[in-house]
Amino acid sequence: MVMGYHRPVSEFNRGKKSEFYERKCFNEEKIINKIKDENK
Repeated sequence: MVMGYHRPVSEFNRGKKSEFYERKCFNEEKIINKIKDENK
């Protein structure tokens, strides 16, 4: 469960903006397939 609220990035403080822009997106399916391939 995720709890919280939405706030525009423009209202983030400098540190939170920096953290936000360093985030990486990922695709779970790609990661699962990569793990399966490594374990063959």
